Amino acid sequence: MNSLNVYTVIDYDGEYSTQVWQYLYSYKQYKAYPNSTNIDIKFNKIELSNLPTLNKSVLSILHLSMSSLDVLEKVEHLDFDLIFVDNMCEHLSVGSVDLLEQLSVRSNMYMIVGSFVHPEHHLYDKCITIPEDWLNCRVWYTNPKAFVSYYNDNTNTKVNGMMYIGGELRSCRKFIIDLLSGVHIHVMQNSSDIVATNDMINGTELDQLFVNECNDLYGVAGVHKDNKFYNTIKFGLEEYPFGRTTISYLILPEYNTYKCVLYSEASFMNNEIFPTEKMWKCVVTRTHWIMFAGKNSYKLMADYGIRSILELVPDGIGFDNISNHADRFTKQTESVKYLQEHPEIFDTTEANDILDTNYAEFLTGNKFMMPLVNKLDEILEKHI
Repeated sequence: MNSLNVYTVIDYDGEYSTQVWQYLYSYKQYKAYPNSTNIDIKFNKIELSNLPTLNKSVLSILHLSMSSLDVLEKVEHLDFDLIFVDNMCEHLSVGSVDLLEQLSVRSNMYMIVGSFVHPEHHLYDKCITIPEDWLNCRVWYTNPKAFVSYYNDNTNTKVNGMMYIGGELRSCRKFIIDLLSGVHIHVMQNSSDIVATNDMINGTELDQLFVNECNDLYGVAGVHKDNKFYNTIKFGLEEYPFGRTTISYLILPEYNTYKCVLYSEASFMNNEIFPTEKMWKCVVTRTHWIMFAGKNSYKLMADYGIRSILELVPDGIGFDNISNHADRFTKQTESVKYLQEHPEIFDTTEANDILDTNYAEFLTGNKFMMPLVNKLDEILEKHI
């Protein structure tokens, strides 16, 4: 029996992604059934005023959130075998310079994120993925206790063509909208105030260069502020709550009437993809999706069984290999233009197969969870 002691900090914000160990245990149950699992996981809370003595016969794991990263220097003398820091299951650019430095100098430290990370990313070996947005959307869009599930009409009786649906109007998204206006794509953009795109903490020089170019192009600066799209909505009765989310998770009528929805993903960092509710709203309504994201983002999603209608145009997703963001988005817009000029593609057997397989993958999700358990197994094998 392999034993793990997972330690969190009691007087700091609760560690968000300790669920990672529950997912690992569930997978181990699947592998072992009907026999017992070969792993035992216990959770322990650390009180800074009464630090524990670690049992060296058991693997000791420190699990922190970014909000509690500063506690590391107070407990590192305990000599934990492994250290995991989560960023609330957000995309890779949600980080800090301090965390990046710690990851670079600590061989036993890893980051838990919500992104799928391509092997070409410089943090690939350091990242563990919890696809939090899929986990949430899988529940919210299929369980009748969440009222957003009733917005879903997946009969695929679409009557319109293609539409770009925008949220917060960051400078990088305005760049994309301007490209699409040149090929006459209908744009739904509720906010007209352009805000700055945030710096790419864990990205490359090309990522940050595009941030700077877009902010300079539209004359915006600073960290963008929250807006109405982040307002909270609650599910269920006050005395029997089912959960909560933000307004952005509502399914607009256009998802049920348009054959294809275009959107800008939360992150355009190269060699990662952070699939948000924007994608899952398309998949669950059996609407084709076209996202604007980083290099290798389409390849990553295809690897996990989620395909785009752009695979059916002559150039396919060849743009996905381009590192320069402006060049990639420009090339992608050419494919969008071709699709707009050849709407019969939407009615092909291949296009309908994409909708069906995407929906099936959304419901099962096994492929989305395998990077998590595989990476954890790989890391633990080095230490057990």
